[in-house]
Order: sequence, then C-alpha cells, then structure tokens
Amino acid sequence: LFSDPHNSFFSPFSIILYLFPGTLGWDAVTLLRLFIFIYLSYVLFHFLTQNVIVSTSMAILLGFSGHVYYFLNIVHMNSLVFSPLFLYGIINAFCGEKKRSLLSICVSVPLMIFGGGFLDVVLVALYGVFIILIYLIEGFIAKKEKFLLPVGNLLIFAILSALICAIYLIPYFELRGISVP
Repeated sequence: LFSDPHNSFFSPFSIILYLFPGTLGWDAVTLLRLFIFIYLSYVLFHFLTQNVIVSTSMAILLGFSGHVYYFLNIVHMNSLVFSPLFLYGIINAFCGEKKRSLLSICVSVPLMIFGGGFLDVVLVALYGVFIILIYLIEGFIAKKEKFLLPVGNLLIFAILSALICAIYLIPYFELRGISVP
C-alpha cells in the first residue's frame, strides 16, 4: 500500500485526512486544494502578466473551470494543485532567477509525485517540455549566448527532485516491476 500511488501516502493533503477522517477532512482537503491551486495560479499569472486584475481573474476562472472543479474531489488533484508552481519554476529558469527556479521545482515536483497522480505529473512535465522548447527556439532565433544554460540548470533541479522523491519512487518502481508484466 505504501508504494501504490493512488494511496498518496506522502501527500500533505493525506495528513489532513488521517487527522480528520470523514466528511470534515474531505471538505477541508477539497477547499484547501482549490485555494492552493488558485493562489499558485495567481502567482504564475502575475509573474507572466504583471497585472493584478488580469492575474486574479485568470486564476479564479481557472480554479473554477470545469476541468478543475470536476476533478477537485479526486485523488489525482493532489498532484495538479502544484502544477502552476512547477511551470513557474521553469519560466524562472529562463528568466535568470536560478534560486527561485530551484526552490519552485524542488518543492513542486516532490509534492506532485507524492500526490499520487503520476499520469498528471507526466502531462505537466510535457507542458514544461513545450515551454522549454519555446524558450530554446526563441533563444536560437535571437542568437542569444548561453541560451542552453537554463536547460542544464533544469536537469540538475530534476535530479535533485528525483533524489528527494527516491523514498517513494524506489518502492513504486519495485511494485511496477512485480505487478505489471
């Protein structure tokens, strides 16, 4: 059970459910996931637009969109809640904010993986790859020097995140090797 991702044993939201089992715990987790997702979306959108009204509107609309609202009470939302923080980290890497990027990625990736939604983590990582490709194409076209440097930093951050998650990933891969031919 420890290595099954759907149990989300290490998710911070699971702690609330262990302390308050029942409807009170689920209500608290559902509302907390929604507010954290809206807040992190606001941080991402504010960084991109530098406009409080636009970023607030976008974060609220995204938080109450059909996709988010439909999946809000399902376990894999534990992972999606931290996706704006992950994308924020990638964008900061290309803006030269190495410390902010390191912190964002090394916090968001373990929280997404510990949330139990591995498919969601893969999809968010794919979004990240597309953002990286956009920045690389832009750097190549503009003939910027050292436009590959953020990619090296992101690889280092990914390795650090994997090391943080090793306590969970090693038993998970062992379970996958045993249970899935």
